Amino acid sequence: MGFKRRTGMKELTASQQKVMDVLQKEIIERYFNPAVDGDEFEILSTIRYDPCFTNVFLDLPNGEHSSHLCEIDSRLRLLDYDQCEDLFSQEHPTTCENQGLDSLFDTIRESSSSFGDYDDSLMSFLNRSEATERSSPPESSCDHADLYPVFYNRFLLLGEHYKRLNFSLEFFKWGTHIPMKLLLEKLIEALPEHHEVSSIEEKMPLLLNESASYKMRVLISKSGRMRVEAHPLVRPPSYFQFPSTSSYFINTILGGFLPNAPAVWNVFVDTKPMTVSPFTTFKTTYRDHYGAARERLNEMASSYGQSARNEILVFNDAYQLMEGSITSVAIIKYKEDDPNKFRFITSPLASGCLCGTMRYYLLKQGLIDEYPIDVRDLKEGDSVIFI
Repeated sequence: MGFKRRTGMKELTASQQKVMDVLQKEIIERYFNPAVDGDEFEILSTIRYDPCFTNVFLDLPNGEHSSHLCEIDSRLRLLDYDQCEDLFSQEHPTTCENQGLDSLFDTIRESSSSFGDYDDSLMSFLNRSEATERSSPPESSCDHADLYPVFYNRFLLLGEHYKRLNFSLEFFKWGTHIPMKLLLEKLIEALPEHHEVSSIEEKMPLLLNESASYKMRVLISKSGRMRVEAHPLVRPPSYFQFPSTSSYFINTILGGFLPNAPAVWNVFVDTKPMTVSPFTTFKTTYRDHYGAARERLNEMASSYGQSARNEILVFNDAYQLMEGSITSVAIIKYKEDDPNKFRFITSPLASGCLCGTMRYYLLKQGLIDEYPIDVRDLKEGDSVIFI
C-alpha cells in the first residue's frame, strides 16, 4: 500500500521512555496481546468530511446553487502545511473580511445575555472569527495540485488525526508510518461521488461543488492494511443560511457552546468503573468495555422512553469522570464566589480518557480547561457538552 518506516523520529526523554516501556510490558503485552494479535484489531480514526468547511453553498432565487472556495479559518488548522511533507506548496491566499457576519455575532451577543455571564473565551473566539482567509475559485485549467489544500481543509482537523494515527502506530510498535498525502488520497478515493473516476487529480475538480457530508472511518491493521469507509451525515436543513465558513463551523461544530443549543440528550452515569488502558486512551476497534457500558445505558434508559439521544458517562476506579461511551465530555464548572461565572472543563488525559482531536482543539483554543471531575459530584440538571 505504500507505507514507509518512520525515520528521523524525535528521541524520547529517559522518563518518557520509561513510561512507554511500562505501558508496553505491563499493560499491552500482559493483558491485551490477545486483542491486538491479527487483523481483527485495528487502529481507528473517525473524521468529518464537510464541503462547507471550504465552500458556502448559497440558495439562489432561481433554485440554482453557486459556490465559492474559501480558505478555512486559520484556527481550524493545528498542523501547518509545511509539516505535511511539502504537500501544500501554493501561495498563501489573501486576507479579506467575511461578509454578513455582523448580524450573526450581534445575535450571539444578544442571546448571551440570557445565558448568565457568557464564557469570555468563547466570545473571544467568536470575535476573532469575524476575519478569515479566502482564496478565489480556481480556474478549470488550474494545477490540480492546488486543490489538495482545499480537500485537506474539508476533513475536519485532518492534521491532528494524522498525528494521532501515527502516534498510535508508534505506540503499538507496528513499525509503519502513514504519509499525509497517502492518507488524504485514500480519504478522497473513499468518497462515494464520482467513484467511476480512478484518478485523484480528475476526481477533485468533480467533487468541488458536491455538498454531501460524511463520517469517514479510517482503519489500520497490524499488517499495514488501511481501509476507509464513508458514512453519510445528515446536513442541518439551515446550512444555506451561513455566509462564510467561520459562521458555518461555529454553528455546526461549536453549536453546543452557543446559548439555547437545541439538541438535548438524556445523560446517565455508569454503575461500574472502567479499567484505564491504552484502549481507552487510543481509538481502536477494541471496544468491548464501551459496548458493555452501552448495554447498561440501554437498561437505564429504557424507563425514559425511546430516544436516540442517550449517552452514558464512564469513570475510572478513582471515580474520576473519563468521557462518554461515544463522546468526549465537558461540563460547566461555576466559580465558587460568583455563580454567574463559569468555565467548561473536561477530564485530563490522566483519567484514562481518549485523546480526542476535537477535545485537543478546544483545549488549544481555550474554550475548555482540563480539571479532574468526580462523578459523585454530578447531579441531575448539570449541563454537559458532548464533543
